[in-house]
Amino acid sequence: MLFKFACSLAIALLTSPFLWSQESLNLLPSVVRLRAEQGATTQRRLAVTGTAGVSGLSLSWSGGSWFYGMLSTTNVPGYATLTANARSLSPGVYAGQMTLRSSKPAMNNPQTIRVELEVVPPASAYPLAVFRDSLNVIRVAEYGLSPGSSGAAFTSDPGAAQARSGETFVAARAADNSLWANVYFPASKTWSQWQSGGGTIQGRPSVAVVSASQSYIAARDPSGSIWLKPFSRLTGFGSWLALGGTLGSDPAATACANGAVYIVGRDPSTGIWIGRYSPASGFSGWMSLGTGFQGSPAVACGTDNAAYVVARDTSSVLKLARVEGASWAWHPSTGVTAASDPKVVVTGTGSVFAIVQDAAQTVWFRPFIEGTGSNWVQWMNSRGAVQSFAGAGVRGLLYVVGRNASSQLVWYRSSPGTWSTPVSGAVAAGSPSAAPF
Repeated sequence: MLFKFACSLAIALLTSPFLWSQESLNLLPSVVRLRAEQGATTQRRLAVTGTAGVSGLSLSWSGGSWFYGMLSTTNVPGYATLTANARSLSPGVYAGQMTLRSSKPAMNNPQTIRVELEVVPPASAYPLAVFRDSLNVIRVAEYGLSPGSSGAAFTSDPGAAQARSGETFVAARAADNSLWANVYFPASKTWSQWQSGGGTIQGRPSVAVVSASQSYIAARDPSGSIWLKPFSRLTGFGSWLALGGTLGSDPAATACANGAVYIVGRDPSTGIWIGRYSPASGFSGWMSLGTGFQGSPAVACGTDNAAYVVARDTSSVLKLARVEGASWAWHPSTGVTAASDPKVVVTGTGSVFAIVQDAAQTVWFRPFIEGTGSNWVQWMNSRGAVQSFAGAGVRGLLYVVGRNASSQLVWYRSSPGTWSTPVSGAVAAGSPSAAPF
């Protein structure tokens, strides 16, 4: 709904429980949907906008004691903070109502919003790194634990992605350039078994997990054409799916909660391309995200089921694009020169983290709030330098695993904001992967 009147009042939804930015000034959300694990508390902030001078604001709510709202001010502009508490709730969907009123006459006064909270069982997510050791054996190192071996050696660095229940799907390229995959179970600290997907691929495969049992692996053949291979931990590999195109970088893949799989990469020149695969409708084709980029882009899916792509341009400026359907726009992030290919991580709380290294190999990260607009927050310096890195996100926290100057793995966690000592027995021959992201 567009507001073209001289006096109006609107509420625009913001998507993060702790970092705020505006999603749309021109949309009036009739429903605010929240999601929280059982036993947790979540927040959303809603921007209160409208004609300057509208005053006497008040907020009321009904429908249960599990949520409440607070206003930052009684005047426009301002914001309302909505807090939902799932600590005493069983899994299910709960509904309530929040009403904003102004004592001064105004269009759209009062405004009533339906509040829905989906309470889900606690996730069994495990931040972990998957890497090749000095003998090229694939190993996994959970945060805070020593590494365990998968029992097999491969030529490429591994790709990895994790299901919400913890199952971690790992893919790698063998010496004969065929594709192989396995599943690691963090709860039992065990591996399934390596299975061959055949084919002839180059580079490093990328994994997208759509459920506890199903994944899709993206890889490029010797000509640069992209292929997708279904892999189930129950039934093994499916048939190769030809996606076409020609990429000059290895593909990056991610899966959304709605089952969509996004694949992104850079062509042999400077163009970034993205494609969307749905098990129900197939591949949507490749869509250009513009030119003027270098290196390899990365992608992750937000809680809003949109793809968030990060890349660095030919001037080493970090950029992020939110892609939903045919709609996309790049949002540059200045202030830190991106000397490395970026990584992107979502934490399940409405925030996206873009991660890069500067010229001194120091790791920097910058949050971006899910939604339209340039929703960047300030840069954060990890104060640690590594040769290569990967990122993971769990329950609102960012984890970064890096390979230090001695090729040992070290961990960084956004809270308390420090690097660990080297992980015992974790010496990496190449760049690690991390999950979940």
